Amino acid sequence: MSYAEFLRRSVSFIFIVVLAVLLAVLAIRLAPILVIGLLCWIISIGLGIPINYFRRRGLHRGTAVGVTFLLVAIVLALFTVLILPPLIGQANNILAELPVAAETVVREYDRVRTETPILTNILPPFTVADYRNLSEIQEDTQPLDTTALARSTLPVLANIGGFFGNILVNLFLITFISIYFVLDPLVYYRIILAFVPRQHEQRAADILNQVRDTVVIWISAMVLEVTITAVMVAFALGVLLHIPNAVALGALAGLGNIIPYVGYWAALVPILIFALAVGGPLTALLAFVAYFVIGMIEANIILPANIGSRLKLPAGLVLLSQAAGAALLGFWGVLLAVPVLAILMVLIRELVVFDVLDKRHRVPLIQETPDGQILLDYPPAEEPQPDQAIVLTTETPPPPP
Repeated sequence: MSYAEFLRRSVSFIFIVVLAVLLAVLAIRLAPILVIGLLCWIISIGLGIPINYFRRRGLHRGTAVGVTFLLVAIVLALFTVLILPPLIGQANNILAELPVAAETVVREYDRVRTETPILTNILPPFTVADYRNLSEIQEDTQPLDTTALARSTLPVLANIGGFFGNILVNLFLITFISIYFVLDPLVYYRIILAFVPRQHEQRAADILNQVRDTVVIWISAMVLEVTITAVMVAFALGVLLHIPNAVALGALAGLGNIIPYVGYWAALVPILIFALAVGGPLTALLAFVAYFVIGMIEANIILPANIGSRLKLPAGLVLLSQAAGAALLGFWGVLLAVPVLAILMVLIRELVVFDVLDKRHRVPLIQETPDGQILLDYPPAEEPQPDQAIVLTTETPPPPP
């Protein structure tokens, strides 16, 4: 290798490393904006589901977009008028009654522990007095200093105002950016395809279609999980077990499904607290069984029947992605961890496993022997399927002359 060639390669390597570091730093600095952009893109794909449905029924894209926006406005109005007021009322009742319900749970815990010799030696003591000591607010005997109170309160009020102001600004950005994404999505996909070499444009379009299909599947799964879980849990708690504020508890259980595994089990805690406070251990046990059965029905019957197995993600990777998302971006990272993981798995499968490693029809199946040895079982060779056509157009192309 000549000195000039060595110098050229060295400079190229250093340039690539520096560029990668700068892009990583820029991505970290712009992480909140990138998260908003990703969320807007996901929302636009979700709105594209009814838009494409109306287009398949013969409507022009502009008309389909208008009908979809009108339906979204009607649904939001009905939700605000019919569902939101009782939901807020029951949520306020839950917050107001939670301390008393928790005290009832502590009293029941102490009774069961003291009356069962085995549990007395296993479970730590925690009485109602201990609970009250934890939640007791100590009264201040000093005279009220209004100046000091103002100095300590104003920063808190300013932070609260800034928090709600930040929420309103983000909602404004998310709403209008999502609308722009919906109105003309092909503009942004053309930008991506513009950086792809000519011979790989078809492959890039195919991968974009698969990524969008993955997001559609995730959105469909989330809508089904949230709706079915909320309705069935509210019915089981309110109608069958007569637990108060069942609508709010059902809504909490449904929203918990947005964050798989963690949110599902976290939503069970307030349900068990109120069930135990209202009806005792038997009601709490029945509430747990009903919640668990509803989750099993939804995960093993309803979702596979409507979505299939196209979004099967390993539970360990989901939890790791949620932990990484929480460490990097907080709540938004946890919320978007699953769709980001699904998209990354599509990209790794298509770009690395299929294209780089050329394992489209040669990914081995793995079996394990009783003594723990891993065996490879290669599937029979399959005929390669032709690449899909580019279907990123928004209007039906005219027939050829």
